[in-house]
Amino acid sequence: MNEDQANKPYRPIPSKLISVSNARILRWAILFVTVPLSAHLGVLRAGTAASLSTLTHNELGIHQHWLGKIVANVAMYCFAEMGATAIMGK
Repeated sequence: MNEDQANKPYRPIPSKLISVSNARILRWAILFVTVPLSAHLGVLRAGTAASLSTLTHNELGIHQHWLGKIVANVAMYCFAEMGATAIMGK
């Protein structure tokens, strides 16, 4: 959060448009929408993997080390692209 305050103060949390606790609630609510939607679209593995890499980044503190942050972000983008490509190929 300190990084966003210094480098990206326009984002919702640093600009006080949403609180950290409400952002966490929103993140969990979105998870319960995206996984079933991924299943409906036939990309459950990619959707679940993208969600898990995002949760690993945010909840397990992997983002606090530069290498963990890079690996979690690359994994999330790869799985998201895999899902999008699979949907477009149908």
